[in-house]
Order: sequence, then C-alpha cells, then structure tokens
Amino acid sequence: FPTRRSSDLAAGEALRGARGLGAAAGGGGEAGGAGAGAVRAVRGEAVPERGGSAADGGGTLPVRRAADGLPAGGVSGGLLFFFARPLVCLFTQDPEVIFLGTTVLKMVALSEPFYGVPIVVEGMMQGCGRTTVPLVFNLIGMWGIRILGTFVCTRILGYGLVSAWGCMIGHNLLLFVLFGYWFLSGRWNALENAG
Repeated sequence: FPTRRSSDLAAGEALRGARGLGAAAGGGGEAGGAGAGAVRAVRGEAVPERGGSAADGGGTLPVRRAADGLPAGGVSGGLLFFFARPLVCLFTQDPEVIFLGTTVLKMVALSEPFYGVPIVVEGMMQGCGRTTVPLVFNLIGMWGIRILGTFVCTRILGYGLVSAWGCMIGHNLLLFVLFGYWFLSGRWNALENAG
C-alpha cells in the first residue's frame, strides 16, 4: 500500500508536471489553475477550483484576491446597515422586534468587511490543499466564541439577544485576525511550498 510520504511525493511530481504544462500553455492563470486541479485530483481532495489559479498565479494575484474581501464586505455591510429597518419590517410589525432586529443587523453590517477577508483567504487555502488550518480556526471560533460565548452571555450572564449577536461578530473578527495572520505569513499556499 502507498504510504503518506509516497503519495505526497507523487503529488509533488504531478505538481511540477502540471506547472510545466501551464508554462507551456502560456504560464500561470487558468492553465496554472488547471495544473493545480490535477494535483488535487492526484491527492484525492475535493476543493474549490478558485484557489488553484490563485496559488499558481504570479505576482500580487493572491494579495488582490484577499483584498477583494474588503470592498465586497463593505458594500454588503453598507447596504445591510442602511436598509436594516426596512428588511426587518418585511417580516414583522412588532415595534420591539423591529428595534432589536434593526440593532443587531446594524451590528453585523459593521463587521461585514472583516468577514469578507477570511472567506476569500479560506477559499484560497482550501484550493491549495490546506484544509486543516481553516478547520481548526473555524472550530476555535465557532465553539469557543459563537457557541460557548453565546451560552455564557445569554444563559449565565443574562445579557440577551444583542450579546448573542456580539459573540457572532467576535467570531467574525477572530477569523479576520487568524486568517489575515496566516495569509500574511505566507504559509497559506501548500502548493507553492510543495514545489
């Protein structure tokens, strides 16, 4: 039976061959992405294809991809902030529910730009075959802040709905810090390190 080491070596060889194919076809871009997809197929991984072209593209492409999360999150957050009350009013006419719903939607809206970056970086990492780190980051955030934090704030401290949404925002901010650090450290790209 093939060992983990032998399968990694085979994947590394496939990566080098796929990169050579990409270079022969014009280098980087979609060809590079296709080559990275071949490596992931050799490894038996099912991952988003968008990360492959980010991994094999040259220059500042990965940085631009990560930075795309900020304006996208800013636009969606801005729309959510300014249309929070009309959105809530679509579902209820209760003044207390409208007040609370508008409050928490505006809170979430302010955190949207910070949530965009982790989504992009996580997709890039998964596309490069780095799936363990995103899993760990999400487990820490989900169980440590979103679930445990919400339980403590609402059941033990009795802070109510706003604190529960505050925990969700805390989770988003934690993911922004963790994925941002991992991306800036350069360790996000397993395909580049395998070559």
